[in-house]
Amino acid sequence: MITAYHGTIEENVASIQHHGFRKGTYFAFQIEDALAFGGPCIFIVEFSEDPQKWHGIPDGWQFHLREPLPASTIIGETDGREL
Repeated sequence: MITAYHGTIEENVASIQHHGFRKGTYFAFQIEDALAFGGPCIFIVEFSEDPQKWHGIPDGWQFHLREPLPASTIIGETDGREL
């Protein structure tokens, strides 16, 4: 499993908690990048290492999903403004 971070705005939190992440959603390997490019509400997510499910450069700083990711993959949430 890979652990990554998705930053978003507060208005999107409830939808993500209920529906998960859409195809094309971006994730970062570092929480600082998720904060800088996504927003202050951070989801900590685990997902498959299967490259068929995501697209990106493994040694890059971000990647995006090739298919939806269920909310059950969320392992934590944090308010980045408190970091």
